Amino acid sequence: MIRNYGIGNRAIAISTQQPDVLRADALVLPWSGLDSPRPPSAVLQAAGAAVVAEIAEYGEGSEVMLTSAGALPQRFLFHLSLPREEKVALSVLEDRFRDCFFQAGVLGLRELAVAILDFSPYVESFSDLVARVWTTSREFLSRERGPQRLLFLIDDRDLRGQYLRHFLDRKQAEDRRWEHEEPVLATPLPPGARLLRQPVLRAPGQDTEQVLSLELSDALPAPEAMAAALRALLEDYRLGRELGESRLRLVGPMAAAFAAGLAQRGEERAPAERLRILGSPLALRLPWELLPSACEGVCLGEGHLLTRGTNFLHFRRRNLRP
Repeated sequence: MIRNYGIGNRAIAISTQQPDVLRADALVLPWSGLDSPRPPSAVLQAAGAAVVAEIAEYGEGSEVMLTSAGALPQRFLFHLSLPREEKVALSVLEDRFRDCFFQAGVLGLRELAVAILDFSPYVESFSDLVARVWTTSREFLSRERGPQRLLFLIDDRDLRGQYLRHFLDRKQAEDRRWEHEEPVLATPLPPGARLLRQPVLRAPGQDTEQVLSLELSDALPAPEAMAAALRALLEDYRLGRELGESRLRLVGPMAAAFAAGLAQRGEERAPAERLRILGSPLALRLPWELLPSACEGVCLGEGHLLTRGTNFLHFRRRNLRP
């Protein structure tokens, strides 16, 4: 399954296809050296030993290496050189991706796929990785010669893949809101003139964003217990185990906190399509997208767009005070 997120006549997309069946022009992988303690990625192993031999011919100091795809169906593989052991600075990762996109443009490649989960061990935070690669790729594709479509390969069984899906959905919703509410002037205003903004008309009863303060009450498990349950959940999906038991340890307290958040605002109807979660650092880290919704068999994140933390831009644009 592939879903596109547009940038003019180009697109950033997510794909759940496996690398051994994906028909992109090139695939982007990390590379930390033959003698690195990091285990080689499954994608590189599937490509075969001949590809590793091609990388070795580059020698030391090559930041972006281009090889054949070996046993994989792509035309090329891009290997981004990253540290053998320590974590990589996001600025270095950004430089590698920009160089890779530039080379892809020179070669005339139309579709580039990134094995984004394989880059996760090289950074401290997967969310920071996603945000930086998204910003870098979007800025490059909107200004420079490059691929027509950039694919992020994910696994829906992995929570990191689900996080990336929700991240891109949120960015797309933000783009639509800005395009609707912030008109761009084609020519400068004459001196002394003021921009008259037309009011944004919404259908009766349409919600823009519902803010919920989801604090864990004293009647719920202690924050230490919740944090331990969250760590167990993250460890389960990191190792590819079933999430049922570790998820159930969180569902009860999270459902109670969510219901309390709705009650505090006097909400008797269903939650809005867009929700902003406020609360303690632990509350912000909890996987609210995985909370079962009122629809049987459906998670909250499947029907609602969830953002976290205070949006000061929201207050500034509406002349309100937080």
